[in-house]
Amino acid sequence: MKFFKIFIGAFAIIGALAVLTFLTILTALLPYGKNIEKLPSLQKDTALVIDFREPLQERSSVSPLEALQGTSPTLHQIKDSVYLASKDPKITKLIGLFGSGRFSLADIEELAPALKAYKQSGKIMVAYGSDFGGYAGGSSSYALASYFTDIQMQPMGMVTFTGPATQSPYFATLLKKIGITPEIERRAEYKTYANPVLETSMPDSEKEMLLSLFSNLNEHLQKIVMENRGLSLDDLNAIAKDSPVIDTKAQNLHLVDGLSYYEDLLNTYNLHNQRKLTSVSDYLAYQNQLSSKFEKDIAVLIADGQIMPSSSKNASPFEDEALTPSAIRRSVQDIIEKKDLYKGVIIRINSPGGSAQASEAIRYALTEFKKNDLPSVISMGATAASGGYWIATGSDYIVAQPSTLTGSIGVISGKFSAEELIKKLDINISEVGMSDNATMWSPFKSFTPEQALKHKALVDYTYKAFIDRVAKARGLSLEEAEERARGRVYTGEQALALNLVDALGGLDTAARHLLNIPETEELGTLARHYEYYPQQGNPFDQILQLISQQVAITPKMIKILTLTKPIVNGLLTSTQTLSGTQATMPYQIQE
Repeated sequence: MKFFKIFIGAFAIIGALAVLTFLTILTALLPYGKNIEKLPSLQKDTALVIDFREPLQERSSVSPLEALQGTSPTLHQIKDSVYLASKDPKITKLIGLFGSGRFSLADIEELAPALKAYKQSGKIMVAYGSDFGGYAGGSSSYALASYFTDIQMQPMGMVTFTGPATQSPYFATLLKKIGITPEIERRAEYKTYANPVLETSMPDSEKEMLLSLFSNLNEHLQKIVMENRGLSLDDLNAIAKDSPVIDTKAQNLHLVDGLSYYEDLLNTYNLHNQRKLTSVSDYLAYQNQLSSKFEKDIAVLIADGQIMPSSSKNASPFEDEALTPSAIRRSVQDIIEKKDLYKGVIIRINSPGGSAQASEAIRYALTEFKKNDLPSVISMGATAASGGYWIATGSDYIVAQPSTLTGSIGVISGKFSAEELIKKLDINISEVGMSDNATMWSPFKSFTPEQALKHKALVDYTYKAFIDRVAKARGLSLEEAEERARGRVYTGEQALALNLVDALGGLDTAARHLLNIPETEELGTLARHYEYYPQQGNPFDQILQLISQQVAITPKMIKILTLTKPIVNGLLTSTQTLSGTQATMPYQIQE
C-alpha cells in the first residue's frame, strides 16, 4: 500500500509539472494571437525610441523559444523605421539611447542614409548616453551618435574616439613547452587565423595588413565625425590622444551638446506620456497595416553567421539555426516557389566564413535563382570574408559597404598533436585500425611524413578551387585572382579597387541595381517591398513541432495540443490591446 501511494504521488507531481509547463507556454504565446478588431495606432507628436545599447544584428531570431522572449530589432528594421519616420507627420522626435556598445562601421554606413533623411526632415533628433564608448574603447559608438543633431551625455560620462586597434596573445612557445604541436597548413601568408598558435609574435605580413585596414577604417570614422560635428582632422587626432574624454571637456570640445540626466531628457522632450512613445517593432507594425498596397516584391535572403556543414541535433531550442547548406536550400526553395511574386533576390551576407565544403554547397545552392530566371545581387554586411566571400561568387554582382571586411581568400586546415605531451605524462595509447590513415586526425599522434604530404595536397586542392571560383566570378585570370587572394582581408573600398566587388553601398544600393532604379529616385519607402528570409514561423506551431521532435509524444497528444490553439487565440483577442499599448520607454531606456 505504501508503495502504491508513492507511485500515485509521483504521477501526481509529474501531472502537475506538465500542467504548469503547458500553462507557461500558453501564457508566453499570448502576444502572438491575432487581434483583428484592434489595429496598431499612433498618436500625434510621437517619439520613436531606438536602443543602441544592444548590438546590431542582421536578422531576427528564428528560434521559437527565443522568439517568445522577444528579440531586439534588426539592423534593417531600425533603418526602415527611421526612413519611414522621416516622412511620417505623427513622428516628431527620434531618440537614440547609447552606452558602451561597439558597432561595425559597415553597419553604421548601412544606417547612415536613413539617419540623414531624418535629419533633413528638420525634426527633433537626440542621442542620449551615459557614455559614448566609455571603457569599451573604439570610436563606433560616438560615430553613430554623431548623425544626431543633439548629443546629450550624462554627467561623469565619457566619450571615446581612439580609432581601431587589436591585441593578440601568442602561444607557440607555451605549446612547445607542454608538448602540443600545431600541425596546420595555411594558404597563404595573410591567412592569420592560426598565427596565435604558430607564431611567437605578430608576423610582419599580418602587421602590414592590419595597418592598411585600420588606416582605411579610421579615415572613414574621422570623415563621418568631421562632416557631422564640424570638427577638423587635427581636432580628432588630439581627441584620440586624450580619449576617453570626460563630461565637461567633451562639451567644451563640441563632442556633446549638453550634459543632462535621464530625468532631464524626459522633461526637456516631454517623454513622460508612454502613449506617445513607440519602439521600432511597434512602429513597423503600425506602418505595415498602412502599406498593404505595397507588394513584397523583393526577396532578401540573409546568410548570417559561421558557416557550418550542418546544425547540431542537440542544439538548444533557444539557439538560432546555423548558416548551413540545408538552411539556405530551404530558403532558396521557399523563394523559388513564390518566384512569380518577386522581381529579384538580394542575398545579404554577413559571415566570417567557416567550412569550405559547406561554403561551396551554399554557393551552388544560390545559383538556383539564375536557373529559375530570378535575378540576384549580393549585399555584403559587416563581414563577408573567406567562406563568406566564397558564397558571394555565386552571384554576378556584389555590393559592399566601404568598411565591409571582405576578401580573406584563403584556406586553413590542421590539428593539434599531443604526442609529446603524452610521452611526458607516461601515457600509452593503443590503436586498432584497418589502414594507416584511419587515425590520421587523431590528436594523440603527429602526422606521418606521408600523411603530412596528403594534408598539404588537400589544402592546396581547396585553395586552388577557391581561386578558380573567384577568377571565374570576377573575370580575372588565375594569376590575378591569386595575387588578390593569399588570405588577405580588405575593406569594401579596397576590394572595389581590386575588382572583388562591383559597387559600394548597402541593401538599397543592391536593390537599385536589381530593379534598375536611378540614383536620383528616392528609396525611402522601398523597405516596404522587402520580404526577408528565413522567415519566422508562428511560435505555437514551432513549439508543437519541437515537442514532437524532442519528446516521445503520441499523435493523440499532438491533436489535443493543436485543439487548444483556438483557445489561445481567443485569450489573445481580449489581451492584445493591453500588450499593444504597453512598455516602450521603460524597457527601451532604463539605465
